[in-house]
This record gives sequence, C-alpha cells and structure tokens, in this order.
Amino acid sequence: RFMLGAGAKLPTGAHDRTYKGEAVGPDLQPGTGTVDVLGSLEYLYRKGAWGAGLNTIGRFNGEQDGYRFGHGLNITTEVFRLFEGGALRFMPSAGGYLELADQDEELGEPVTGTGGPTLFTHLSSRVWWRSLSLGLTWQHAVVDRQGALMVPNRERVIIGINYNI
Repeated sequence: RFMLGAGAKLPTGAHDRTYKGEAVGPDLQPGTGTVDVLGSLEYLYRKGAWGAGLNTIGRFNGEQDGYRFGHGLNITTEVFRLFEGGALRFMPSAGGYLELADQDEELGEPVTGTGGPTLFTHLSSRVWWRSLSLGLTWQHAVVDRQGALMVPNRERVIIGINYNI
C-alpha cells in the first residue's frame, strides 16, 4: 500500500501570552499563530501476518511576528505482526522514529540553540474492534542532538483513539 497526503495546521492557539508583564517565548506559547503545510508519504508491505512500514511527514512552518519555527521531517520505520480473531485485530510493532528539525529563524536569521536530530526506539500496539481503534506507542530517545534551547527528549507515550466512519 502506498499513500500520499497533504494538509495544513491552522492557527488555533494563542501566540501572544505574557508572564509577569513580559512576552513568553514562541516555543512556550499554546499556539504558533501560523498556517503550516504538511506532506506525508506512507509505504506499507504485508505478506501474511507479517509486514513492515515506512512513514514520513514533512512540515513547512509559516512565520508570525518575524519568528518561524524550523521546518521538520519525521520518519518512522517499523516491523509488525497482525493477529486476527473475529471482529478483533491486534498488531504489535517495533522500529525506529527519527525527528529532523531545522533551526528556528527570527527576522530571517537562524536562532542558535534550536533544531537538530533526535532518534527514538519505537514500540507500538494497535487494537481494532469493528470501526474503533486504540493505539499505544512508547518511544525512547537513543540520540538527542537538538540545540541547547530545545527541551530534551527522553521518553514519550502516545495514545490514540480513532473511529472510522
């Protein structure tokens, strides 16, 4: 299976918060105030119950008040096994997840201490029952070479619930 996708992130969160009378940095604001363009590519191969996947997502960030977060590319690779029983399907997987981020820019100049790569191990499981699915992913950073101004990555847990119409 091969899929291409495109979309946009709309500016829904506040981006002008202050604390004790001073502006909060752009990376700590609830929103960015920008429209960002997203593109994705996914390739999934399956033979019987075993399979592998490659998923990439690119993000091209807009600018707000002279500040632009660095563009990013995320790549996930995984190997999985599908177990089926009636209306219930279960799919554990293991692989890697790479985040690549350009440096942020302020007034057209790179912001030192931002951007960089992070590599995670990736363990995931997905369960489907009829039109409902639940996903649980654990990621552990094995390489984190982001800039000094970035919040360090160690571990993440991602939970997702989907309903297919």
